[in-house]
Amino acid sequence: MAGLVSGVAFAQSAPSGASSAPPSNNVTLYGRVDLGYVYSKSDYKKFQGIEDGNSPTGNTSMIGVRGEEALGNGLKAIYQFEWGVTADDGAGPGVSPAYGRRYTYAGLSGNFGRVTFGRQSTPMDNFYISGSDVFGTTGIRPFSVFRGKLSFMNATAMRWDNSIAYNSPRFSGVEFTGIYSFGEKVNAGGGNDDNGAFKSADTSDAGKLGLGVKYANGPLYLVALYMALADDDSVAPYGVPSNTGYGAKGWGIGGAYDFKVVKLHANYIREKANHDGLATGPNDGSDKQAFWTVSAGIPVSSAGTVTLEYGQYKDYVHGVRGTTAISHNVDGGGKSKGYMVGYRHVLSRRTSLNVYASQFSNDKNVTSGYAKTIVQGEKQTNFVVSILHLF
Repeated sequence: MAGLVSGVAFAQSAPSGASSAPPSNNVTLYGRVDLGYVYSKSDYKKFQGIEDGNSPTGNTSMIGVRGEEALGNGLKAIYQFEWGVTADDGAGPGVSPAYGRRYTYAGLSGNFGRVTFGRQSTPMDNFYISGSDVFGTTGIRPFSVFRGKLSFMNATAMRWDNSIAYNSPRFSGVEFTGIYSFGEKVNAGGGNDDNGAFKSADTSDAGKLGLGVKYANGPLYLVALYMALADDDSVAPYGVPSNTGYGAKGWGIGGAYDFKVVKLHANYIREKANHDGLATGPNDGSDKQAFWTVSAGIPVSSAGTVTLEYGQYKDYVHGVRGTTAISHNVDGGGKSKGYMVGYRHVLSRRTSLNVYASQFSNDKNVTSGYAKTIVQGEKQTNFVVSILHLF
């Protein structure tokens, strides 16, 4: 298949002035299928069915193409196109905006690192989840559930549109990354300020900035990141009940150490959102959220690994996001606790079987857990048996 794709690429007309000889091109077709049985029960809801993307070490199913062209002197043109697929019901690429659109970028790489343009990963995705975590991004575990409540870490925020990114080479185990996503907002006026007075045109492009650094050397992995989302005054001027244009700033640290008999992981993430100009509730201008997780992978055979995780989410409430759908505990904050235990059995380099269970307990007005059955202030229990195949 990869050869066929490459052959089609070679058959295209060469640009004006370019050599007619085929370029030195390397094209790879790849993908992932992740399916499993899910049972989830909270105090008043129950769900069971076949779901996509819930293996402990997997993610949603997808298909992609990536490649590179050697340009000489170590310089390469690189690209990647990747689309999500919901394998449980056969919905094709692009059907779900949250998961269908994954990667679409092109750029250059060389001794200087790589510079790319398009829709691509944030530091949260390519530094954090790739190394400081034992489970991946399945939706029925503390890390994934808690990160979904933050502006720059939920499922729709792991990749940014209209972005330019830089990834450095590795220096003695250290790598840097930076990304800026242009909001591309054009506004005739910026709405009203907190006192109801009309503001001048919004000069911000409502962009997003992400910075990350990681250290990977032998058994030790360390990572730190900073993320910032600019206010978008054109989306939520003063007086609109639901402020969908608030900005946010956040940071996170994480690490892992492989003792061979056990690999330990730990993460801490914190975010502060700007809620100036809210129409209702206390207008002190910020909501704060934070969570931490600790996890472990314990090899029990050449093919089997037991996985454990525990985490807590804390909601520090200083504002209200809306009048009808309040997403925060207005009684002064609250906590959610979650743990997970699982087992992964590797059948081959590409295929694994997984079984695990998780449980969440929430304070009054705090909502955390598997999305299909969780209700605020309740306890939830989940069970999954899944198969993951990479190709």
